[in-house]
Amino acid sequence: MTTDAIVRETQRFRSTSVARKRLVLQASLFAALAFSEWLLWLGSAYEQTPWWVAAIFPVFALGAASECFRTSAMLVGRRRLAWAFFGAGYLAFFIAEVRWGFYDSFMGVVLPTPSIGDFFYYCLPICFVFGIWQYRTRTPSTDDAFVQLGNLGIILSATLLMYVFTYADFIRLEESPQFVVVQIGFGILNLAAASFGLIALSLYTWGRERRVMLLVFLGLGFNASGDFKFINDLIGGSYQASSLSSGVILICAALISWAAFEQRQLKDADVSDGPTAESEASAKQWESLLPPLAVAGVLLVALVQRDRITPALIPFVIAAALVFIGSLATRNWWSYRLEGQLRFKAFRSQSALEGSNRELETQNVALRRTKLELEQSQRHLAEHQEQLEELVDERTRELESSRRALHRADRLASLGTLAAGLAHELNNPLGIMQLQAEDALLVRGKKNSEDALRGMLEQLRRCADIVKGVLRFARDEVSQKQAVNLAEIVLRSVSLIDHYASESSIEIECRIETALGNDDSPESFTVLGSAVELEQVMVNLLRNAIEASDRGSRVSVNLARFGRLLRLSVVDEGSGMTDETREHAFDPFYTTKRDKGGTGLGLSTAHGIMEQHGGSLQVHSDEGKGTRVTFELALYEES
Repeated sequence: MTTDAIVRETQRFRSTSVARKRLVLQASLFAALAFSEWLLWLGSAYEQTPWWVAAIFPVFALGAASECFRTSAMLVGRRRLAWAFFGAGYLAFFIAEVRWGFYDSFMGVVLPTPSIGDFFYYCLPICFVFGIWQYRTRTPSTDDAFVQLGNLGIILSATLLMYVFTYADFIRLEESPQFVVVQIGFGILNLAAASFGLIALSLYTWGRERRVMLLVFLGLGFNASGDFKFINDLIGGSYQASSLSSGVILICAALISWAAFEQRQLKDADVSDGPTAESEASAKQWESLLPPLAVAGVLLVALVQRDRITPALIPFVIAAALVFIGSLATRNWWSYRLEGQLRFKAFRSQSALEGSNRELETQNVALRRTKLELEQSQRHLAEHQEQLEELVDERTRELESSRRALHRADRLASLGTLAAGLAHELNNPLGIMQLQAEDALLVRGKKNSEDALRGMLEQLRRCADIVKGVLRFARDEVSQKQAVNLAEIVLRSVSLIDHYASESSIEIECRIETALGNDDSPESFTVLGSAVELEQVMVNLLRNAIEASDRGSRVSVNLARFGRLLRLSVVDEGSGMTDETREHAFDPFYTTKRDKGGTGLGLSTAHGIMEQHGGSLQVHSDEGKGTRVTFELALYEES
């Protein structure tokens, strides 16, 4: 099952569970109300209110308070505070009903008025007003305390005048002014709370929270109607606590409990962050109509009750008018103040925007100028790059030419060393040829003359090989890499330098070996390279070793194969190198034998040739212990 399917199944299960809980709650509340109305019907037969009838009202009040506090504990922020106010209101109503029931059912006397119990009755609408104030969806118009205080004052003053005009006879005929004030106060506060809830529901509550506020408003409406019926019964002398009409107070508690349940079912996604721009504008328009609507309502009630209005009501009218005027002035003053602040902020924002626009225009001009400069710089850089590329190509050609010249100079220097050996090597076969030619003349016509001629031919071939080897070494040609046998190059180089070593009474020991498991066929020493350049490296290394050795010593040449690698080392028994000499060994023209004709090109040329062949050249030497020069090349295999 996919994640989306699991989420949908979870939501469906939750919706089913909530619907089931809602149905159980509604059935429970309906059953409780029906049972309570039955008890009230039974209690109406008694002259004194039975205790089991008096207990109904505090039980419902306590149930509503517990539901409100339970809901508050599950919320945060302003909504948590709102439901805490609702719970506090019904907790106060519970205390008032317990006190009333004790006096009416157990003591058999009427609850004295005014008393501390009246304060708890007053707490119910007051707490609900504060709770509704906190619960409403946050908007710029509802977030201002002074504006809302003004609205509340307008509602209270209008409600006061409506009640005064409606119950003018009750106010005029009642002997106890305190009793009148307390009873009228109940009705005024409950009606004001219901009106405040209606305004909050219509203008300032959005999303699924509107369903919750609707239940709260209906509860307050039933509570206000209950007080209205209570005052009318008092005026008519027919009030009885166990009458069926008293059940409207129980309906209020049941609706508040239902609203608490609905609030607990709301998720964060169901809570609206606020109205749209159109809804907020509409709310402000209707809010501005509140004063004239309140005045119209008061005038309508006054018109209906005009026969009951007497001069005795003037103090109430003056008090309500002062509250109305003060509330309207406070509301309008704060609204104008907010409007002025908004205009000032708008002016500052407009000024800042204009300044930002000017700054942006200045920056745009600077950016365009910078862009032109960058384009010009890019053109200059492109021109300089072309010039640099030409210079680099030219310098590369010069360096290549210099490299070839250095290699040629090094070979010429080596030829000078080989010249004496070349003369000696040619002198021997030429002397032999001379003797054989004389013998051939003496034995002309005999068989021995044929042997003499064959000997002469062999010596001539030997002379030709010697000359070819020297010519090949001295030839100035571009390096062309091909498969060559490194062992043959080593043997040939030793042959070329052997007489030079003999003149210095130095023995050259040459050993060619392979690692265990490798054959020693010629292919075992094949590398990819230039035979001329590799031979030049060998001659240079051998010449340096001979010149560094003492008379009667030995120079060892060892060529070995290690897997896919060929390693050649030339070891002498000379005096070795100092640290400074070893550090500059590969520097061109650096030599310690300048008085003996040294050029300083031998090792530097050999090092450059080995790098071009992808190999390495290393020098290991300690002063007084001789020198070992090693180079390594990769074995070549034809694909």
